[in-house]
Amino acid sequence: MTEQATLVCPHGSGEGEFRLALDHIHRAEARMEEVQSVTPLKAPELLTALNRAWLDVSRAGLAVRQHRLKAEGALKARKAVVLLEILPKMLVEKQLGKANEELREAILTQDAEYARLEARLQQLEAIEELLKLKARAFDNAFTAVKRIVNSPALGMGAGDVGHVPKDGGRLEDLVPAGTQCPVCNQQQYHCPSGLTCAQGHGF
Repeated sequence: MTEQATLVCPHGSGEGEFRLALDHIHRAEARMEEVQSVTPLKAPELLTALNRAWLDVSRAGLAVRQHRLKAEGALKARKAVVLLEILPKMLVEKQLGKANEELREAILTQDAEYARLEARLQQLEAIEELLKLKARAFDNAFTAVKRIVNSPALGMGAGDVGHVPKDGGRLEDLVPAGTQCPVCNQQQYHCPSGLTCAQGHGF
């Protein structure tokens, strides 16, 4: 279920739901139109906004992934109950022989709890894929702005765009990676395409 600025997701480990605030991500998506008319003066701020949105949607994707993994576990557990406990009793009651694959699938299909858990998992998978698409779109927009401002036609290089590193937004808006750049030994930061440092070394 999707609202204007909130994504309502089923909880991975049981009943209930959790919500992801997307208002800031929606605002960043609206700014993608600025890519086609970005100027060198505006580029640093736009790169920062796109990078922050990429980080936010990526974090949201990780949260959904955790719930999706829990939902997968719950579905597998219910499948085991149906096949190891319910199915054998049914075979005895109906005096049937060994269960074949078609019978096992039929029993799973008729089990209401299994169907509910399967639907919950499919919802989480769809939401996770949606967030991946959003993250990819921000990454593409971020890369497009970098290419524009680094274009020889503008007479600019990566170091000319404010204090934006070659492969990231403003350093104060990037998340430290806890590692050092192998080239200059400075702190590395997470950015859409991997890692970067204050000197613009990308990995």
